[in-house]
Amino acid sequence: MSRKWCRRDTTTSYDGGMTETPRLTDEQTEALRERAELEGRSMRQIVPAAVDEYLSRPAADEEVRRLGAKSRERWRPVLDRLGE
Repeated sequence: MSRKWCRRDTTTSYDGGMTETPRLTDEQTEALRERAELEGRSMRQIVPAAVDEYLSRPAADEEVRRLGAKSRERWRPVLDRLGE
């Protein structure tokens, strides 16, 4: 199953955002419809939330890497002693 996104309309919407229409497979559309119904939300509410979550991942991943490096340095003496 491939994901195809196609920009059909690049006009500015009433709320100032760009209007774009994703092209989903029939299976994706049905799964999205089922999830929306289960959550009591519309598909139009879920899609922007999913995009926001997707776009925030690199920042979250970088924060985890930064905190991991900071913790390694903080606990290096303890880890070195445990490794002996």
